[in-house]
Amino acid sequence: MSEDGNPVERWSVYGNDLLFLDALTSPAPAEELLPGLAQRILAATGSDSLILLQSCTRASLQAINDAWSYWTALPSAVPDVMVRIFERDGSESLSCGNGLLSAASLMLDRGIPLPVFALTGLPSTDPWTVEVGTDRLGRAWLKSAHPRRVPVALADPVFRTPVCSALDRFRGIAPSGEDVGDGPAFPPELSGYLVLTGEPHLVILAREWDGLIPDQPVDVGRWLDRLGRHLNYDSRAVFPKGVNIDLVLGGTPEEGLRYRCFERGVNRETGACGTGALAVAHAWRELSCVGCDAIRVQPHGAGNGGYIVRWADGGMRLCGKPLFLGRVVA
Repeated sequence: MSEDGNPVERWSVYGNDLLFLDALTSPAPAEELLPGLAQRILAATGSDSLILLQSCTRASLQAINDAWSYWTALPSAVPDVMVRIFERDGSESLSCGNGLLSAASLMLDRGIPLPVFALTGLPSTDPWTVEVGTDRLGRAWLKSAHPRRVPVALADPVFRTPVCSALDRFRGIAPSGEDVGDGPAFPPELSGYLVLTGEPHLVILAREWDGLIPDQPVDVGRWLDRLGRHLNYDSRAVFPKGVNIDLVLGGTPEEGLRYRCFERGVNRETGACGTGALAVAHAWRELSCVGCDAIRVQPHGAGNGGYIVRWADGGMRLCGKPLFLGRVVA
């Protein structure tokens, strides 16, 4: 239970460790208490993020805006629920694919009829709705709009050039020799692909960094951590609010595109990232010029499992398998 009496549950999607605060049937904690609550409960448990699941009403939206002044006018859409994401520093993030998938599984456990529409992206000027549900095999899914170009407020346009309608080629300064120390090398110039899939992502293809990415998994983790800290701490002029990094190590759409992810806000590598899986699939499809309808994306924490990403109905659909780990006493 949280300090306000709301049940707190622990869920995992391929190693992405999430805490859920269920405020669907009981009042949500007061807005001013949420940052401190997130800091305390995430520090105590070591989980990646705190997800607040609450009913969406005009009154709850007004309370949010009264506290944080996110919008000049309340969002026009008032769907069934809101899925909000809080990080270890108490800040509220835009979105979380794994949080939305786990929300669908949690609501299924509660007997709530699915699918439902969820409001996410609340800290943005224009929050959006995502449809979530589960299939007959118990897997959760979400259906979102097509990816978009990363807004100027999240990535300096000087360092990118358009590839297609939603994908930009990024070129920036690599970590210096002193940042790297005795670890793996970086090229003089970083390169990757920027896309917004609910969160800003920089997709890096290992095939374009030949000979510079380590072979051993533990060394890849060190490499990714150094790059993530460089882009999220030392490059605030380029990425004012940080950026998620998805390192695509190889694979095929049928067997699985293998990737590892560094998440902004969490500020470390996590086992999986749902919006990262969407970013990886979108970048691979656009750059490979292959019009496939489905791609399997395999995060580091998934073993032989992973997400299925499909294109249909004017958007993208992400399917994965959340796992309930139990209740947390906070």
